Amino acid sequence: MKKIKKWQIFLGVFLLLFLIFGIWFVRKIFLYRGAIEDGSIIINNIDIAQYSEYLGSFNVQKEDVSREELESNASPSRGSIKPIMTIVEFADFNCSYCLSAYDDLKLFVNENKDDVKLIYRHFPISDDLTPALASTCANEQGKFWAMHDKLFENQRILDESAFMRFAKELGLDMNKFETCYSSKKYESIIYSDVSLGLGAGISGTPVFFVNGYLFQGVITKQIWEQLLDGVKNEIKE
Repeated sequence: MKKIKKWQIFLGVFLLLFLIFGIWFVRKIFLYRGAIEDGSIIINNIDIAQYSEYLGSFNVQKEDVSREELESNASPSRGSIKPIMTIVEFADFNCSYCLSAYDDLKLFVNENKDDVKLIYRHFPISDDLTPALASTCANEQGKFWAMHDKLFENQRILDESAFMRFAKELGLDMNKFETCYSSKKYESIIYSDVSLGLGAGISGTPVFFVNGYLFQGVITKQIWEQLLDGVKNEIKE
């Protein structure tokens, strides 16, 4: 009998692991696509465990929340003005998993500006509202998304001095920004988003509503593209 060499064993193990990973990946793709195509909601799927639990003190009972309420024009948005796919993101600038989702989502929206609209809603997972307050004060001067990007890209150093530096770098009116921030001018807007999220059954971040369907946890660019393909196929049918 011919003796099996060690490299052949290693190759066999590698191919087996590659096959298992391939099956897992294909399964994940179809689970996400299926949620769009058949209207199911996969909130508890074990494949999307990258999710920070809500630890704040705000408390609201779950209730029926409509897609129209989620997609309010009052919240900051970017992308298409006539989208076939609308993403409502509930996130926290302090959430590490939100940061993990940030790059792929930004790239996906930028590459599909004619089809996709992204709406941002605040959902601080703790009682620290300061980054959200900084972003709302930047929004007052038309710089929400620029501040949004700075906050995520500098997540490790988020404090008041950083917010002021970011505002200056963005060319904001500093007197107006500082007054807005120190007075917590838009605190009620942040709490309104939190209330809406809790009412919709959210218990952490990041959470995404895609055309009204709930997805919990980090989503990669490849999955976003599969979701968009699912929406396009649905429209064709």
